[in-house]
Amino acid sequence: MVHGGQGLWLIDWVLIATAVETIALIAIRRFARRGVPTRELVAFLGAGLSLLIAVRLAMGGASIAVLATPMLAALALHIWLLTQRWQRR
Repeated sequence: MVHGGQGLWLIDWVLIATAVETIALIAIRRFARRGVPTRELVAFLGAGLSLLIAVRLAMGGASIAVLATPMLAALALHIWLLTQRWQRR
């Protein structure tokens, strides 16, 4: 557990920046018709965000039961991305 919230602000800023990046990339895809397909974007950035949330929860002293939720979400999104890529081949 991080005492006094030290370091948690950094993870919060990374979470915010990644969320803004996701919105920007989806907008570019929608309006310019270029870039990463939205499904893939949501899958890989969602997995990364889930892992960041798990790290933040762990640093805040969350229990294993609470940590399991974002970790399972990251696993599910990663498997979904792999199946999408596998099916294209």
